[in-house]
Amino acid sequence: MIRSRNLRKRFGPLEVLRGIDFEVQAGQTSALIGPSGSGKSTLLRCINQLETIDGGLLEVKGQRLGVRQTSRGWVRLTEDAVRRQRLGIGMVFQRFNLFGHLTALDNIVLAQRKVLGRSKGEAREAAHRQLRRVGLANRGDAYPSQLSGGQQQRVAIARALAMDPEIMLFDEPTSALDPELVSEVLDVIAQLASERMTMIIVTHEIRFAQRAATTIHMLADGQIIESGSPDLLISAPSHERTRAFLAQVH
Repeated sequence: MIRSRNLRKRFGPLEVLRGIDFEVQAGQTSALIGPSGSGKSTLLRCINQLETIDGGLLEVKGQRLGVRQTSRGWVRLTEDAVRRQRLGIGMVFQRFNLFGHLTALDNIVLAQRKVLGRSKGEAREAAHRQLRRVGLANRGDAYPSQLSGGQQQRVAIARALAMDPEIMLFDEPTSALDPELVSEVLDVIAQLASERMTMIIVTHEIRFAQRAATTIHMLADGQIIESGSPDLLISAPSHERTRAFLAQVH
């Protein structure tokens, strides 16, 4: 479903991704762990084309992202073409990014109407369906200020799901939450994993990654230094950097 080869990204003189080789099969949940600044969020942003890559190959469902082949070689896609490629990918950020003047329901309706061109009735039906899915069936009329942080993040997840993505990306979705609200968001993501939604999750919740992920990838200094099954990588990491990181976050 997702494949990168020798993926590189730099910001000025700083090379943030230094040759990432990475694959996610359909129905798998991949967790990205590692210290801050290791390139985890940047990798997600490249997959969702919020950042353009500087080298290597990045594909989703066998289609190269951000470029197309012509008689003159590979050329960058137009912004409209990039938006069309991005349609199949949902992303949930650390911050909820909800519109404060709209209800939870209307926050979910808006993107469907603007991007997918759905009718108001169809968009509202999908919004109600996704609110039920994340356990907020009775909160559609609430404004973000009337919701807890965990509830707001669940509305953000419902908004992404209402766009019918084939892939979901989560960028530290619980880092902005109070500790007592973390579990309600992780439970929703774990349910999606059990439904075999293809997902990549950047997280410091190591026990959750061990429970929900198919594969864990450890990043350090812009590279994936170790990958493996959750139980094996957590209980018997082979790389010293992984052992040091896990000792700090456990």
